[in-house]
Amino acid sequence: MRVHVLRRGARRVVSGALIRRVAIAAGRATLPSARFRRASVVVVLLSSAAIRMYNRRFHRRDRATDVLCFVDGDHADVLVSVDRVVAQAREHGMTPARELLFVVAHGVLHFAGMRDDTPARRAAMHRAGHAALEACRV
Repeated sequence: MRVHVLRRGARRVVSGALIRRVAIAAGRATLPSARFRRASVVVVLLSSAAIRMYNRRFHRRDRATDVLCFVDGDHADVLVSVDRVVAQAREHGMTPARELLFVVAHGVLHFAGMRDDTPARRAAMHRAGHAALEACRV
């Protein structure tokens, strides 16, 4: 799986290399091997204002969110609001770096087909996200 990280006006919370490692770990654990080899993911780090615009345009929700994932075949764009991640880190008692990596893993899990629309599915995604962090020793 190829992973590219783009920063679009967002402050640096963690290295692009570590973001790539976590995204790859999440993909390797959930994607079939043939799709994993073909897959490409672009992680875009944005402000809350920018992600709110995408959320309003594509989901008709006029609010900022932490992560959006747009899938087109074997490619995904994972958009992450660094502002929301930093706020959530305080709420969850985590460092901003760990929260950002968890949110990136969450976006890749959506790319792999996982959903969080029920409590059981949300719990499974939560476990898989933390497993990706543990695989990278984060």
